[in-house]
Formats: sequence, C-alpha cells, structure tokens
Amino acid sequence: MTDWSRGYVADEPYTVAFQPALAPPHLDLVCRLMGVVWEPPADMAMCDLGCGRGYTALVMAAADPRRTVIGIDYNPAHIAEARSIAAEAGLTNAVFLEADLAEMTDAELDRLPAFDLVVSHGVWTWVGDPVREGILRFLSRKVKPGGVVHMAYNALPGFAQDMAMQRFARAAAALQRGGSIARAREALGPLRALYEAEATHLHKSNLAKFLLEPGERTVDPAYVAHELLPEHWRPAFFEDFAADMARARLEFVGSATLFENVPELCMTEAQRRVFEGFPPGPAQELVKDICLTRPFRRDVFMRGVQRAERAELLDGVLVGLQDQSAQPPKLAVQVGTAEMTPDMAGPIMAALAEAPRTIGRLRELPPDRKPNHAELAVLLCGGGTCLPMVEPAPGATAAAIRFHRAASRRYRGMAGVGLGIVAPAAGGGIGCGSAELVIAADVGAHPDDTPEQRAARLSVDKAPEAVAKAAETVRQALADRLAVWRRFAVVQP
Repeated sequence: MTDWSRGYVADEPYTVAFQPALAPPHLDLVCRLMGVVWEPPADMAMCDLGCGRGYTALVMAAADPRRTVIGIDYNPAHIAEARSIAAEAGLTNAVFLEADLAEMTDAELDRLPAFDLVVSHGVWTWVGDPVREGILRFLSRKVKPGGVVHMAYNALPGFAQDMAMQRFARAAAALQRGGSIARAREALGPLRALYEAEATHLHKSNLAKFLLEPGERTVDPAYVAHELLPEHWRPAFFEDFAADMARARLEFVGSATLFENVPELCMTEAQRRVFEGFPPGPAQELVKDICLTRPFRRDVFMRGVQRAERAELLDGVLVGLQDQSAQPPKLAVQVGTAEMTPDMAGPIMAALAEAPRTIGRLRELPPDRKPNHAELAVLLCGGGTCLPMVEPAPGATAAAIRFHRAASRRYRGMAGVGLGIVAPAAGGGIGCGSAELVIAADVGAHPDDTPEQRAARLSVDKAPEAVAKAAETVRQALADRLAVWRRFAVVQP
C-alpha cells in the first residue's frame, strides 16, 4: 500500500473492467421495471465515481457525444491512462479527474456539474469510512432531483462464506515481499494448499473456487490484489447500506440485475409467502438476500422517486437482438431456468430477427397466452438476448470507430480483461474480448475490405498459413457479429 491510498491498492493499476449494465438505457429499463419514472436527458451529465482505468466511462462517452461523462478516481495512473485514450479517440466529452473523495473541498465540488446519473461499481466495499463519507457528501451535493445512482458492492449474507477466505488471503499476502500484485500472486499458493486440504470454510467459498479452480479462464493477479488486499474491505447488509444512501436523500429503486426484481424468478413459492408478509424496502430485501446466492449487489437509487404504472412504462421500450442466433432466450435464475414456451417464443423471435420491436408490440404476437410486460422484458434483456435501444446520437458511430481504434491498440492481446465495444443504438456498449474489439476496429476503419485483407493487416504472424487461419477467424466473427454491429450502430450500416 502507498501512504496516500488510504489502505487501498495503489501501487499497481486495476484490471480493465467494462460494465455494460451501467448504460443509461439499461438503468432506465430497471426503473421502468419497478414502476419508476426516470427522464434521462439526451445531453445528460454522467459521473463514474471510482472509474478505475476509465474504460466504462470512455464507452459511455463515445456512445453519445451529447453527454458529458466525468470519471473520478484517486489513482493518478488510472486517470492518466483514461485521459490518454480519450485524447487519442477525440472524446472531448470525456473528462477524467484525480481526486480523493475524503478530501474534496466545497469549492472543488461546486466546480462540477450536477449529475443526472452517478455510477460507482466496486468502490464502497473496499474503502474506509472517510472515503465512504466523501461518497455520501458527493452524492448529497451533486445528484440532481430525479437523478439516478447505481452502487455496486459486496453484500451480506451472500459474501459471508467468502469472508474467511479474504482474511486468510490478506494474512498470507502480508508475509510476502514485493508489490501488491506480486504478494497477491504468492498468497494464492498457501490459499490453494489450504483449499486442497479441504479446509471447511474455504470449501464453502465460491470466490475461492473461482480463483483456485479457473479451468480455461485466466485469473488476473491485479483482480486478486484489488479484490482481497485493501485493509478496509468489508461487505454490508442492504439495510445498513440503504440507511447510508438515505442520508444523501436517495431512495432504493431496484436491482440492475433484472431478474432479481421479479420475485417469481428468484424465490420459491414458499419463500415468496414469507417475502410478501413483509413491507417493501429493507425487510423484503433482507428476505430476498437470505434466499438468493447474491454476494454482490447492483443497487439502483433515485433522488425524488416518481411512480407510474409498470406496464405503461414498459410498453414503449424498444429492444433489439444482440444474439445473432435469434435462439429463444433462456435465463438461469435462482429457482432454475426461465424460458418462453415454443408457441410464445416462435413469433417473438421471428419478429426480432426482422427488426427491433417494442415490448408492447412483442407481447401481442403470441396467439394464446400473452406474456406480461415484466417477464418479457426480463427474459429478453436479462440474459443477453436483447438490449434496450435508443436512436443513435449524431456522430456517435464515428466516435465509436475512433474509440475502437484507440482501445484496440492499447489492449490488443490482453487476456483476462473485460473489454467492450461502443453500441450507440444501445446508448452504451456490448461486452467483448480482445479479438472482437480488434476486428470491430478494423471494420470501422476499413468497411469494404475482405476477410483476407483484414487478416493480412491484423495477423501478427505474416506467414501464409497463419494469415489464412486468421482470415477464417475474421470470416466467422463477421458472420456472427457484423449484423449485430450494424443494428447497434457500432459500424456504419
């Protein structure tokens, strides 16, 4: 740890971590699903509080040049990287500020705009009380009436089974030498040994399983360091967290994980009977948290909630396929798998394969039982089949193309990182790997080239056999993704 980091990991940058659910249209869908009216302006001011290396903020800025997107982080290395990419991509609406939230003065806060949307992913759990107080002060002063806040944090009781693992990992890392990443990497050795010795509480930890049994995945040591080593790390019960948010006059709306807002999809019938016996709010959320395997909450709040009929709010939501296979959606939920019946899925998926449709129009298509608005929205958008759509802003596709070129040069070939491509017609982005980002960047820059031309340009190995293999990879990627990229204005039509 460094002296200025307040107990957080600052000697090594965090991993790149794109969060597609922070897109304003997705958060608008959450509000509508919960019967809450949000009116996000086209020229909104958006803040990513604790933006890390800035990838999500950059995608949100490129997706709509009318927005002002401000990323704030305490780590100057993160801010320098984000500013560099913004400059290379020409994203003049993306601004990055180095700031210690525990020490921001009134004058510094007053120089910032009031925000329509503030998002903070993975900060609250890992910082000490002075920074938490700084976050609350920021939210209290800078969120507009009617503004939305997204806060993601490690939650209890879901994270309780991982707490012993985190404490042991910190203790093991403290005995090692070197920087945070080196110490985190070395700590995995004794952690694995104890796990293989069938230590009771490590075998109850899903995070230990994730880290120690990765299979085909690559676990980034930077993720381990930033997740487990901060000295102020502590998860929270929703009731306590919501009480803190109330100090900033923020009221809970729902979960950015869509299915968690539908009791029928996350609890058994017997569990729902108990749930329905409690009033809405912290008591019901506690019942839900006890029933769900939910170590990480993605909570949406609003300052000044206005309510309306849910069906009416959802009726006009436009959705488009991001899964080119157009297979009927299946959503893994707490109580099993949610899916449409064939007679319902057939006409709905056929219509979506032709063009984006509104939820209201889609629910009228099945000849027999009509799905209700909420279950249709969750099934389509909760598992990656569809994304809510908006009219692409002028200049957004050009901004997306510039960003993809800059990001692909910076992150090409990086394994184990969460990247994304800009999707202007979704008002945000689509998660992807390094290879897809590189190909999307090339299509944007050279829209008319053949797969062979792209492969000759992109392949690191210029041997004929390697280029031929790369051409086949490009050809398959275009077959799978090009129609989706065009639908969401990732590239020019």
